[in-house]
Amino acid sequence: MTLPNELIEEILLRLPVKSLLRFKCVSKSWSSLISDPQFAKSHFDAAPTQMLLLQTSVCAINSVIASVDIEAPLNGDDYVKLALKVPFNHKWKTLRLAGSCRGFILLTRTKYIHDQFHYMVFFMIWNPSTGFHKEYEAPFCSEVICGIGYDSSTDDIVVVAISQLESITKFHCLSSRTSSWSCIEVPVGYQFMKYSQQVPTFLNGALHWLVCSIDDRLKIIAFDVTTRKPSEIAVSHELVESQSYFIVYTLWVWKGYLCLWHPGKKPAEAEMWVMKEYKVQESWNKSLIFTNIRPSQPFDPICSTIKGEVFGYDYSHTLSYVKHDLTLVKFNEEGGVLDRQKQNRNWSTYGVLDCCMHTESLLSLPQDS
Repeated sequence: MTLPNELIEEILLRLPVKSLLRFKCVSKSWSSLISDPQFAKSHFDAAPTQMLLLQTSVCAINSVIASVDIEAPLNGDDYVKLALKVPFNHKWKTLRLAGSCRGFILLTRTKYIHDQFHYMVFFMIWNPSTGFHKEYEAPFCSEVICGIGYDSSTDDIVVVAISQLESITKFHCLSSRTSSWSCIEVPVGYQFMKYSQQVPTFLNGALHWLVCSIDDRLKIIAFDVTTRKPSEIAVSHELVESQSYFIVYTLWVWKGYLCLWHPGKKPAEAEMWVMKEYKVQESWNKSLIFTNIRPSQPFDPICSTIKGEVFGYDYSHTLSYVKHDLTLVKFNEEGGVLDRQKQNRNWSTYGVLDCCMHTESLLSLPQDS
């Protein structure tokens, strides 16, 4: 009763989403404030806490999407929180985690129609913090590579789905504001890297995928969600010369820079290349060489912490190559192992299918009034 409203708002802006949802029950004034769209934007922009989402099963009924606090020590007890409750109906028997942006998660489901010999693709945008979710139908009938981004010029959440037909690549864009699709065709064919993560990296207003061009050259596709235009980013000449379709390349953001990870020349090493100037090929440089990589347990990097530590996982496998014995690993800025923790949870036996960074938020999906 003695605190001014301005101070109360400043305090609430610093609280996690879970607490704010509970505090809506304190009073009508608090409920009104926390439900205000402008408060949701201010809360998201203040100092959002990012969590890592790991999906280990495609079955929606038994789906496990673990939420991992990458800033917490791996030897603690609460750095992994299990099982976000996925909103699904009878159609969503299988699903894939396709990305996250501004608190919204993109889930996809692909169903093959045997008698018609084509695929049906379904999309769901979901905010697990508020429980909001919305399904969308797709205007195409083929397998697609998907991602989700934010158009700041129109305050719009945009879903991008890439389909291919021979030497033509189509970029299908779904606007959450209009609930409508648009399509851009490019007379170039790409081959998505089979052994690389396909959840795209969102940076500088664009979604990024690692691909091979039609002339078998390693490249990065950047699709700007504001201009709705794709462009190509060349990788280092040294990486192009040593590329192999069977090498696991990983694309993600490190300290605000686009970076590429790939196995080094020695069995127990790996290299991280960083593009210091966006879209400038000459700015790629080998920033880190990671040591103590287990040859029998390949390491897959996922993201970096605020301090610049590299977070990921390694795993051993059976003769049938089914992933199991998942181990979370954290490397320091010098490339040495900082922490390693084997996971003794049920979800670890499935391996990691998809993963992405996620920020909890109170934001509502932008829609036309």
